[in-house]
Amino acid sequence: MAGRLDGTDAASLWESLRWLAGICRSALAATPGQGLASVLFSVMSQVALLAALLLPWKLLVVVSANAFPTTLPRFLSAYETRELVLILSLATLAAFLLHIACEAGIGYAARRGAEAVLEKNGKTGLFTGHREQAARLYQRLLRTLGAGACCLLIALWLALAYPLLLLALLLYLAFGLAAVRYCSALPLWRKHRPPQDLVSKAWWGGGFLYLVAWVVADYWRGTLPGLATAFIALVLARQALVMSAQILHSLLALNRDRSRMEAIFLAHAPWVPKPQRDGGFQALLEPAASQTWVRDLLSGYEGSRPGPLEIACRPAEGGKIIYLTAAMAQGERAYLLKLYHRSSETVAQHEAEALRAATPSWPAPVLLGEHRVEEHICLAFPWHRKMRWMWAAERASWLQVLRGRLLECALPPELVQRYDRSHPSLSQRLQDVDWSFLQAFSTSGETGALCDALQGRWPDILEALDAMPRQLVLASLDRRMMATDAAGTAPVIYNWTRWRWEPVGAAWPFKRHSVGELGDILKKAAAAREDLRGVSTESAMRAALLFEFERRLQSRDFLGALDLVPTIHGRCMEGVG
Repeated sequence: MAGRLDGTDAASLWESLRWLAGICRSALAATPGQGLASVLFSVMSQVALLAALLLPWKLLVVVSANAFPTTLPRFLSAYETRELVLILSLATLAAFLLHIACEAGIGYAARRGAEAVLEKNGKTGLFTGHREQAARLYQRLLRTLGAGACCLLIALWLALAYPLLLLALLLYLAFGLAAVRYCSALPLWRKHRPPQDLVSKAWWGGGFLYLVAWVVADYWRGTLPGLATAFIALVLARQALVMSAQILHSLLALNRDRSRMEAIFLAHAPWVPKPQRDGGFQALLEPAASQTWVRDLLSGYEGSRPGPLEIACRPAEGGKIIYLTAAMAQGERAYLLKLYHRSSETVAQHEAEALRAATPSWPAPVLLGEHRVEEHICLAFPWHRKMRWMWAAERASWLQVLRGRLLECALPPELVQRYDRSHPSLSQRLQDVDWSFLQAFSTSGETGALCDALQGRWPDILEALDAMPRQLVLASLDRRMMATDAAGTAPVIYNWTRWRWEPVGAAWPFKRHSVGELGDILKKAAAAREDLRGVSTESAMRAALLFEFERRLQSRDFLGALDLVPTIHGRCMEGVG
């Protein structure tokens, strides 16, 4: 694909370099002073860093041998050893401080340059945080140019002081890049791509060992220059390898932000949001592809690879979760596969935890297994030709029954422990309510006084909440995927994503259903769960109110949360005495 830099296409690499050159010309034309200053700061920073590394070595030579190093300026030989040690120590400190100052100068030049570019191009209404993004991208661009300038200066010094090592460095760069490009095209590399940091360390670490071996070979051939020259040349060559890796990674990062780069640095380029890469997720749903992988997956349940299937897909959560029903060409046998995009892997694993713990009394399907389809998780369930998805009106008629069945569900202690180690409780989520901020939306002094009263008793209210037994909660139950058969039997909930283990009463729709209905459901559930027998209807209603209060705060519906304050005050203040 044109414009995509992935290390496998030479034409793509050349096109990306040309694109980056155009961005550099535009940015430097708008901010020549900041660009030049940044490059100079980069060179000075590397020189200062080199001095800060080499001067301690000279200092050790002076201290240990009590002799004057030949590579130091001759005028320093007039000083006594003690004075020379002090001078070298101060010079090391000064070099390090200069390095820090130059790094700060690069950041300052980048911020000023980004502001100048945005002002000159006159853009408005770009993406969120575009000024911060502009400073970050401009600084990365300037650091790339500075690293390139440093590499050129290092190459020039090596050409004058140690040409053979420069030849070795160029050979390594050429063959190393060719090897990286070859490896990146291998299927094994694409499937088990190592971390970027590891590749970088292997790149410059292996290159440095190669250069050391070259220096040793020069020693055997009798072509090695002076020890000090060889040492400095190795240090500089290593730094060139590190900066070459930084340049490549910066080029890749800038190319990934191509739309933002063009919108910021090119006057007439609008910002076009980059479509998110789906990792081949959509390709799995194409008819030919889905027939292949679904039949392969189901062969583990059928004993042999089934023939052509009748596959139907249904998207959920913005297309990140796909429900696939796969029916055999003959007979009533069928399966439901729930395919999660790799970005929803945590959601899939959390859902699978609850489904593995499900018993026959739960309104949940039987989980047959968990699989990997390329990089995506897939859960497999039994299905039947006569089963169908329920409409919203059908789901609504079963909601009260389902809430009662969910209340009867009990989780294994080990799953509860894993849940508690991973998710904050309702009381923890309500611990830091900003009552002063909430009162800012109040239109009456009475509501503000109620907030003050609740704030004074809030720890006691949360303590009572923590003492309650808990239940399975599926938020927005009316919008979850449910299925039933042709006879309209009790529905099965196929969407258990983001389930919670909350105090009894949480997610109860108190505005649409009375306290008496909640009491009836509690009484029935207590027959199945002994720990619910001591739960009063009032305490469950308090949990329902606090759960909704927290939900509105999390969704930043502050007026809605404030509307609940009088009701919470009336029920919770009485409940805690």
